[in-house]
Amino acid sequence: MPQTRKRAQKNKDIPLDKPVEPPPIPNPSSPVPGEPSTALSEPATTSPNQSVQRTRSQPATQKAKAAPTQLPRVSDKNHALPRPPTKASEERAQKQRERNREQRLAHNLQEDAIFDLSTVFESIEGSDHQIESPLQMVTPSFIRGSPLSPQYAAFNSEIHSTWPSFCFTSHPKKTLAQDVWFFFTKATAKNRLPKTTCKLCEKQGTGDGLYAPSTSCGILHDHLTRLHPVEYLEACHTNGWKPQGKLKHINISDPDVPVSLPCFPFTIAQFRMALVAFIVGFDESINVVECPEFRTLLLTLRDTLEEKDIPHRTTVRRLIASMYKDQFARLIVELRMSQGKISLTVDGWDDKSMRAYVAVTAHFLRRINDSRATHA
Repeated sequence: MPQTRKRAQKNKDIPLDKPVEPPPIPNPSSPVPGEPSTALSEPATTSPNQSVQRTRSQPATQKAKAAPTQLPRVSDKNHALPRPPTKASEERAQKQRERNREQRLAHNLQEDAIFDLSTVFESIEGSDHQIESPLQMVTPSFIRGSPLSPQYAAFNSEIHSTWPSFCFTSHPKKTLAQDVWFFFTKATAKNRLPKTTCKLCEKQGTGDGLYAPSTSCGILHDHLTRLHPVEYLEACHTNGWKPQGKLKHINISDPDVPVSLPCFPFTIAQFRMALVAFIVGFDESINVVECPEFRTLLLTLRDTLEEKDIPHRTTVRRLIASMYKDQFARLIVELRMSQGKISLTVDGWDDKSMRAYVAVTAHFLRRINDSRATHA
């Protein structure tokens, strides 16, 4: 016993009151250091040594089970970079800008027209034209701006502004071309369709001079100067009208000067060109130059003209093709030198024998030497 006490005093780690316990037997289900533990899922019927070991390993298990902290993802839509404009979007934007410009121009033209009309009718005294109700000029939405912008305030201040609106009690009379309607009349055909008829052609019974009601006075002028030049000039001289069309350069103010068509110097080339123009203009047959009576007529009109100077059908055919090429080349040059755009109109009709025709007319401004433009 004394030796045991001396050993106990030397080794203070071993208590003398309690018996020395053997080391605990490792449990296969106990957690391995560095690996997640599943000891908490076992029932609480283990030994005290195992419960102590489970208690010590519990903080490591909680650390292993703790999920890594992740930051909330930010939506890419909120921080998306603006895409560069595509070709299609640029074209749409350009078209929209052009539409806006056209709307602004139309709006300005409408305002100018209303202002001009108001100025005219204010200067007329005792006129039947009356201003009845105001007209609200709606400004296009693309110039309104935001509610707090000066443009929006200006729009709201002018939205109730009134512009004169005119109610015509009677349509204003148009200035009629008296020199034209002296020879033409508007009537109704047998099929109850309105038409414009030449009185001279109807009297002669030629069947020409029938036009649509919407035919312009320029075409009717050409009809008179082409088929009835003498009658047209006599009527202008009698009534004091100024000739129009191709005969406007003729002076009819002097009553002593007889009314006649202008004469051109005679040459063989000029004679052939006039003959071709006659055949093409009146849609005559080329074989008319082979008619003996027609050739005799030409020889009678000019004493210096010989039989060999009158062309035959083969020569006339060649002259027509040459004239066509020459006129076509001149037309191309005029179209290239025209001012502005070229407008085309298409017209179709048929003759008495139901032959169909189609005409394509080009309208353009012709450039002349003194830098002015004329309509062609």
